[in-house]
Amino acid sequence: MDMDLAQTWSASVAACTAARHEISLSQVKFSPHADEVEHATIAWMQAIGLLPDQRYRNKVTRMAVWAYAGFSHPFGNFEELVLYSKYITLWLLWDDVIVEQAKDLSAILRGLAGAFLGEDEAGCSDPYLRAWQSIIDGYRALGNCNDGVCRLVIWRRDSAIGTLSARVTSEIG
Repeated sequence: MDMDLAQTWSASVAACTAARHEISLSQVKFSPHADEVEHATIAWMQAIGLLPDQRYRNKVTRMAVWAYAGFSHPFGNFEELVLYSKYITLWLLWDDVIVEQAKDLSAILRGLAGAFLGEDEAGCSDPYLRAWQSIIDGYRALGNCNDGVCRLVIWRRDSAIGTLSARVTSEIG
């Protein structure tokens, strides 16, 4: 009798464990704007100069912008979702292309801070800094306060420092 109870218990635990590890995305909300948002984001990146050749365009396409945007903000309207999509896609590309390759992180952070503060808007030749400025302007146009924008600056700074720290650590061994 105890053996039957133990087997039943064991089978029940195994069934519960298996069920817990099954993932069904049918309950996950997904934005109906996701495909349009991806197209708008890539067109914006192309227009601002972030995708100078097909290699960059392929890199961004492989990021599955539609999924980042569609699953992250399923309830956002089109304008909000495009802005978020630009932000997250720029962040990923900027990190790969600029931050991970940087020799002088302080110059990058100064440029980023300037973009977030709206400095040197007209004369900026760096497409990444123009893109960051465009995103900040977009968030401000949607009514985000300066405190919110400052949090974005701090988050980007900390992310860049973390990336550089990880690279230095791996190089040192």
